[in-house]
Amino acid sequence: MLAYAADTIRGTAMTPARARRRTPLMTAALYLLLTAGLAAAAWDIRTTVRAPGHGLNYLQLAWSLLLVAYPVSMLARSARHMSTLIILSATLAGVGVNAWNAAQSPGDWVNYFLAALLFLLLLAMLLASRWARTRRAMMPHTAMMPHTAR
Repeated sequence: MLAYAADTIRGTAMTPARARRRTPLMTAALYLLLTAGLAAAAWDIRTTVRAPGHGLNYLQLAWSLLLVAYPVSMLARSARHMSTLIILSATLAGVGVNAWNAAQSPGDWVNYFLAALLFLLLLAMLLASRWARTRRAMMPHTAMMPHTAR
């Protein structure tokens, strides 16, 4: 009984988010992304303070803060579900920023392209998430259970 209890405690202490190990290259990339995101957030805060009546500044600030939240959540080893929500929210904010820019300057095709690209990325992530959830639901319950004794 003690061995079973010890194994149960060990299994719950090592959640999938904790069990993953990150390579030094991945950690360096996350710190680089964090630094770039903080610089963008500082710039967007400055822009928002200088022109507080412009709505796009607030949307760009939200986008940069969401881009900062992703490396923070990965470095803090938060749950995978939270990282997915951050990525989806950041992509949606990016669609909003580029759609706003496209509406302000209709002749600039780059804004249309970026808005469409981010929208397609958002759609692909949502469809992949739905597909994975459906696939998991269709798996037999016994296949998801770990095999303890043979």
